[in-house]
Amino acid sequence: MFQIVRAKKLTDKIFSCEIRTRPIAKAAKPGHFVTVSMNPDHPKLPLPIADFSEKKGTITVVVEADDRPREQMMALDKGDAVFDCRGPFGQRSRIENVGKVVCIGGGIGAGALFSQIREYKSKDVYVVSILGFRSKDRLFWQSQIAKHSDELYITTDDGTYGIKGRATVALRAVLDSARDIERVVSIGSLKLMRACAEITRPHKIPTIVNLGAIMAEEMWRDGHTRIPGESQQSFSFFERTEFDGHRLDLEWLIAQQKRYAEAKEKDA
Repeated sequence: MFQIVRAKKLTDKIFSCEIRTRPIAKAAKPGHFVTVSMNPDHPKLPLPIADFSEKKGTITVVVEADDRPREQMMALDKGDAVFDCRGPFGQRSRIENVGKVVCIGGGIGAGALFSQIREYKSKDVYVVSILGFRSKDRLFWQSQIAKHSDELYITTDDGTYGIKGRATVALRAVLDSARDIERVVSIGSLKLMRACAEITRPHKIPTIVNLGAIMAEEMWRDGHTRIPGESQQSFSFFERTEFDGHRLDLEWLIAQQKRYAEAKEKDA
């Protein structure tokens, strides 16, 4: 059993959970994820590691309670425990001193983005962070991310906070005003990552897309769905979550996601 050190409701559907697991906390790096299950019959949920502390021996995951297993997890409180927590899995993010980087996250992807932003800042990189949410009541962790950012832009689809529009509105504005962006990192929905890759392509800015924010979706959980990489190789999430956004076939992934949703609705 793995003890819950801290549990916090961030919005009506999003919560953070700090779990004590010293071996994982010691090995964790930005880009890694864990699998968590509540009991022996509970599905193993792959969850990006949003934060970690080797000193405290804990990791933090940010979860959206959009199905029954995650709703059960949301009910946990300090002192409770999860049955199993394994990892870290996946690929460590390649974080270098690149001068200036734009880190853009949408929705739950903001949680997965946090450890990368902090790591870039620790290497004296100039960090421009862009967070996109549906509305003001969906915001979370903006103060933590601001602490490690040189610039922070927040967008909401309905204009209730920050810049009105998608996160890509802020990305376009940043790229139009700055000529020294050396890398863009995007974590969020497939459509957000596709849009980011298309916006940066004419600028020839290396763009990394991280699929960590979508891997908890049911179609990816078993690790059997293969992700076609930049070459003839294919990968499961347990092998790799980061790809070159200009070379990854995001259209294929979006089509797969749509087909799965349609099949699931038909079977319901």
